[in-house]
Amino acid sequence: TQELVDENIQNIENLEHNEKQPPTSKLADDSAEKKLLEAVSGNHLQDVVNVFAGNSVNINCVDENGMSPLSHACFKGNTKMAEFLLDRGANVNQNDHEYRYTALMFAALGGHTDCVKLLLDNGAQIDLKNSVGRNAAQMAGFVGQHRPVAAINNHISKSIIEYYSKVNGIETEPKLPHRLCSPVHQLVQLVNIHPIRIFYFLTANPCLLDDVSLKKVSTVLDLLSEKLFKSSEPQEMLSIKVHCISFTLKYILKQR
Repeated sequence: TQELVDENIQNIENLEHNEKQPPTSKLADDSAEKKLLEAVSGNHLQDVVNVFAGNSVNINCVDENGMSPLSHACFKGNTKMAEFLLDRGANVNQNDHEYRYTALMFAALGGHTDCVKLLLDNGAQIDLKNSVGRNAAQMAGFVGQHRPVAAINNHISKSIIEYYSKVNGIETEPKLPHRLCSPVHQLVQLVNIHPIRIFYFLTANPCLLDDVSLKKVSTVLDLLSEKLFKSSEPQEMLSIKVHCISFTLKYILKQR
């Protein structure tokens, strides 16, 4: 384990050294891709925006280490730049890096929780592994970046919640009204699930407080908990967390 920690730390030191060097990829010096990599490596958002003005740019180009513009932005923790690149089609799961690091790994290693959340919301896969067989959460844990680890381990895609807002199979109506998808997604993303914290959340989201909504949400959470537990790669802790939230909602209903 110590050898893995040392290797991850050494890799980070190498990345920090590379970040200080101008990109020396095989791209032509006057190419838009070279200018993009230089702008992102320099952490200059306006320069990045300017590169796209009137130019056709391969947004998933890489430097000599296999780092894409999105990887550079996430390693630096520049959320606005990462969002700009994602909006223009950057591959959120690209891992052409020499150690097979993804943008999510770079963000997690750097302790940039906002970048981690942005990537997750844009479809970043949490189970992709680097060249030594470690995923983003494991790598961040090795170097003591606990907040990104919590963000990754507590993540549930909004699309999973939205599934229950559609009519499926022989259903005549969805299990969850579409208007409740966003607050329910925020609810299952909570790290602190103490009953009082959940109650405060419900108070701040009154659309969930009526009996009908509470019953529908608790039913959906029960189904989600079971789905997480019985998935091909069971997520037991996340399943238990969702079950606990559902139990709290049912308890509130019983007290009325």
